[in-house]
Amino acid sequence: MLGVTAGTMQQGEQRESQPILFAATWTNETSQGIYTYKLNTTDGSLTQWAITPLSFAPGGFNPTYLLEATNKKYDGKPVIYALNRATGIGYVSAMTLNADGKLDLLNSQQMLGGSPAHITLSPNEDFVAVANYAGSLSLFPLYENGTVAPETYYEAFPNGSRVVMDQQAT
Repeated sequence: MLGVTAGTMQQGEQRESQPILFAATWTNETSQGIYTYKLNTTDGSLTQWAITPLSFAPGGFNPTYLLEATNKKYDGKPVIYALNRATGIGYVSAMTLNADGKLDLLNSQQMLGGSPAHITLSPNEDFVAVANYAGSLSLFPLYENGTVAPETYYEAFPNGSRVVMDQQAT
């Protein structure tokens, strides 16, 4: 697993909240994308609810980090942001959870930095900031409905510390 985020969702007519967990996996022959789990708060067990196959994103989809917004809503549903790396190109995507536990893609924006590593929301949830393994930073404004606008800021830090890829391979 490369990323996990948690949220709550109303379950059926009982109107009880049950924590929902999302696990992002590098998509290959054995893993299929983002897995959705329900957490049993009594015994701590997880039950797999759904898998969102991620062939729908531009250039393929290898999610590297997930983040759920607290205040951003799309048609009343919380927005979940995913970083994905497709053939060396990075994207930030906005999604929502549907009734069957799968995620619906709202939109994606390509970033200049590539190889995204971490995403965070600004305090007012009007921007997402993305740190990239290549030693760069990208900013994306968010529309009122939670979808991602095109990148408005990019800065590379060529003299800073960065990942040593040989060490990451082991």
